[in-house]
Amino acid sequence: NRVSELNTLIQKYNSDKEFLSDGNIKTAIGSAEYDIIYDADKILSGVISGDSVHIGKILNDKRLGTTSFNFDVVYNTISTQAIPSAKALGKIHHIAYNGYNYNNISIDAQSYPTGMKGMVDIDDENLKSCANITYIDAPHKDIQLDLSLNKIHFNNINLVKTDKEEELSLKAIAQLRGKDFKHLYGNIEFNDINLQTKENNYSLKDIIINAQKQENETSLYTINSEILTASIEGQASLADIVANFTNQLSHHLPILVKKQNIPATDFTYEITVKDAPVLHSLTDTKFALKKPVRMFGNLSSDNEQMSLNIDAPSVSYNEKDYDDIALVCNTTPDNMNVHAIASTY
Repeated sequence: NRVSELNTLIQKYNSDKEFLSDGNIKTAIGSAEYDIIYDADKILSGVISGDSVHIGKILNDKRLGTTSFNFDVVYNTISTQAIPSAKALGKIHHIAYNGYNYNNISIDAQSYPTGMKGMVDIDDENLKSCANITYIDAPHKDIQLDLSLNKIHFNNINLVKTDKEEELSLKAIAQLRGKDFKHLYGNIEFNDINLQTKENNYSLKDIIINAQKQENETSLYTINSEILTASIEGQASLADIVANFTNQLSHHLPILVKKQNIPATDFTYEITVKDAPVLHSLTDTKFALKKPVRMFGNLSSDNEQMSLNIDAPSVSYNEKDYDDIALVCNTTPDNMNVHAIASTY
């Protein structure tokens, strides 16, 4: 990407140890302007802006497109710490990602030798959100994340692939804290969940997820909603739970499921699912959960064992009723045993 035009000026500012520089650069992948001062304390500060910069080509990422931005920046060039002292305050006017152009993203970020903190506010017509994060690296690692999601239309910003006549939207609030991003504890609350299809409008009031670190160093995750309640307890992060289930299945279904390199876990779980109209929007199959369905069991990665139990007292499928459905599945590295019973009338 050849430079087509470069204009720059460097001159002394106040003393022999201070310099001022401003200029602009134009290339085939966008243009940028800067106005920067380098002072006697070796602090670099000023304004940097870009117009139609194709960051996808710069980073070799096809999901990214062009962006335009304007930032006030400060950077301590003599910092010897792992985290340098710096500030960035400004706005990303637009940035293209995954086929959608996000607009009006404000950023206020600061780093210092013992950590960093920042705020990101998005005021797009299809995504309105604000996140505040604080990361402390020393003397003890600590992460605090507060997020408010006031509006999101998944279909319009290409986050989900559904029929063009379907639209999924929701709101959310999250308050999380932990020592690393895989082990954050607190609450996430989803509100005003709406799925608009060609035939119907489905809605859920709330989904509340709570994560707690217990005194015995185990984690307890709970989910409460109209259609699902769940409790998961043990040595596991939410990010690793599903992956450990698939790892257990990889022993017996290696063609379908590939084993992943993830931390070992040991946990128990119990999930109850109730019938609701939104469940029927996920499939064309005619079914009904006449009574709640309960799933429970445990998983131990160290012993490479897993158990899954399903109790479905009353279910209808394709207009036929089934009662007292029970399924028991136990796995070891060498065996997978599955037993199922049901009665019909």
